[in-house]
Parts: sequence; C-alpha cells; structure tokens
Amino acid sequence: MTNTSFASSVDFHSRIEYTLVFNSPELLLREGNRAVARRHPDPSSHDLMLRAIPAIYRLDEVGFRTAGQMLEEALRLDPSNAAAHAWLAHWHLFLVGQGWAEDADVATQRAGVLTARAVTLDPGDARALTLAGHVRGFLDGKALEGRALHERALAINPNLALAWCLSGLAHCYLGDHDEAIRRMQIALESFIVEGVTTTIPFLARVMHNAEFQAGKVDTKFLEREGAALIAELT
Repeated sequence: MTNTSFASSVDFHSRIEYTLVFNSPELLLREGNRAVARRHPDPSSHDLMLRAIPAIYRLDEVGFRTAGQMLEEALRLDPSNAAAHAWLAHWHLFLVGQGWAEDADVATQRAGVLTARAVTLDPGDARALTLAGHVRGFLDGKALEGRALHERALAINPNLALAWCLSGLAHCYLGDHDEAIRRMQIALESFIVEGVTTTIPFLARVMHNAEFQAGKVDTKFLEREGAALIAELT
C-alpha cells in the first residue's frame, strides 16, 4: 500500500470506530435513560455515570459537555470508580474527534491519564483496556504495546465490538492490512442496533469490497465505488 492508500485505509477504520462508539449498546442506554428518569436528588457516582452515557451518544455539543461534567462529578464522588474513568477517557477522545476541544493536546493527555488509572483500578475492565490500547497505539505511537492491551481486552470480553474495532486500527498502524480488515468485519458483524438507521451496513460492504481488501484505497475510493456499494444494500 502507498502512504496515501494507508492513510485512506486508516480513515475508513476511524469512521467505523466512530460509528461503533456512538451507537451505544442497548442495555447501557436503557440503564442510563432509567437513571435520567429517576432524577434522584442526591445521585451516586454510578448514577451520574449512567446519566452521562445517553448524553454522550446524542452527539449534541451542549449535552455532550454536560455528560463530561457529570463524569467529572462522578469521579469527585468516587475516585475509585474505574468505569467512570474509562467513560471520561472515551469522552475526551471524542471531544477531540468532534473538534470541540479547546486544546486537543491537553484533552488527549487527559484521556491517557484516565485510561491508565482505569486499568489500575480494574484490570478486568475490557473497555478501559482497549481504550488504553488506543491511546498507547494512536496517540503515543506505540502500536505493539497498544495491540497487546487490545488482546487483553478481547480475552476478557470477546464480544466487545469496540475492542475488535480498535484492535483493527492497531493492526492497520502495524501494516497488517488483512488482519485489520478481518477485525473490522468482526466488529461490524457483532454489533446490532435496533430502531435507528446507521452506516454499519455500508461500512460492512466497504470491508468486503475487493478493491479495499487489495489495499487499492485512496481519496477517490468513494467516488469510484460508492454508488456500487450503496446499490448492493438495496
């Protein structure tokens, strides 16, 4: 693959990551919506974390920032809440991804600190491990170390679509195009969302596209292949 096609391939994988992350598992959303509905006057750290999750996934900047505040308060109430550390790290990564961070470097550094703390608090938290792997591989440029953390996450929870997706990115950074695609396919096929339309079926077709699998990807890929890929879905 050329540098251009490699960058394009990473971009497609990043789009898949974005899609999977912002289509939350139904159970977490239901728990979060119930926590919002309860409106307990004195919410616990866990309650605040659950309330934040639906706000993160609505992709509204005001609500998104409110979610960050709730997660910060959750950590103030219980500094040992490993899951809240992981979710707040996730929040910071997508704060940068959405272009909403005032200082992207500060936000990414905070994500790294939060994921490291989450893993220390709960070494069995698969989400925290895979997020730590993403920070290590993508932000710190240590793809091999990142891949090892993703493998630990998948050993704990082989059904975590986010871990398959982020481990695919790690393999892409390492130049293992075929394995990156295989992991992205698993991520897309294992993730089920009901009641809303997503781009998951389209991205799944991209992963099976012969040109994409051959590494023949550049900035004109969608112009060449987009219409045919959409037609396959109808």
